[in-house]
Amino acid sequence: MEHLQPQLETPTMTKDEARMRIEEVRQNVAIMNANDIEFSLINEILLNMDKDEMTPDEALEEANKVLNGKQDYH
Repeated sequence: MEHLQPQLETPTMTKDEARMRIEEVRQNVAIMNANDIEFSLINEILLNMDKDEMTPDEALEEANKVLNGKQDYH
């Protein structure tokens, strides 16, 4: 029986691709007004991605959570 090594997750997008999509999320948040907290959260997500504390995929997922939380609030 062959033992398979767990595969390391590889990002499905580059930082530049994630940044573009996260900026689209920021634009959607901006449309909803009263964004001080959300913009700070998105800035923090981008910073964490730039410091390799999260992958581009994780960063986009977190940014979408910010948007979804704002949609649920309104």
